[in-house]
Amino acid sequence: MRRRRRLATALLAVAAVIGPAACSGPPLAAGEAGPLVFPVAGKVSFSDTFGAPRAGGRTHEGQDLMAAKGTPLVAATDGTITWLRWGTTTISGNMLILTGDNGWKHYYIHINNDSPGTDDGANVYEQAFADGIRVGQRVKAGEVIAYVGDSGDAEGTAPHLHYELRRPDGTVTNPIDDLRAAVRTRRTDAERIADSPSGALEAVERVAGAGSASAAGPSTPCATTR
Repeated sequence: MRRRRRLATALLAVAAVIGPAACSGPPLAAGEAGPLVFPVAGKVSFSDTFGAPRAGGRTHEGQDLMAAKGTPLVAATDGTITWLRWGTTTISGNMLILTGDNGWKHYYIHINNDSPGTDDGANVYEQAFADGIRVGQRVKAGEVIAYVGDSGDAEGTAPHLHYELRRPDGTVTNPIDDLRAAVRTRRTDAERIADSPSGALEAVERVAGAGSASAAGPSTPCATTR
């Protein structure tokens, strides 16, 4: 995706998504949230770790999709980018929320914050998010929206996407069956070259001293945990 650069004047409020343990909804019915496109457009591995214990008494509320740093992340469904944070000072790091046209919310967490081939933490916007991605942007299923990384508390671990799936009321549910059933995208060599994170988006500013730019935080009755 190469849109005209429409990310001018984006000095946005800092928000965190750290909080008490979130609530989980009932198991997904077949096809309830889908059909979906697999959110990682490249070689990936994963196993079901939903509900696994985490530090501070938290539990894992998504699936970790392990892939090489810089692998394109694509929209799992048609929808709108409704929340985005460019900043790595929280456990989630760079992240965005894609709200599907059916109201389901897809969380993309630990998005890339490094220059290609490094672990420098430079956090250049267009090496994290695809050109043109901003709050309010409409996307189509399979469209590149960001890149795999290790930002937030994923630093020091293997690069991966922490992917969460939430019902329209905000309750989190295990996406494992939807991921296993999702359509896998295959990108040509030319598309992979075009997808490679590069460049800089000078029009986007981060909040001074905070290292973060984001829209207002997710409006859900449950807090996010990693």
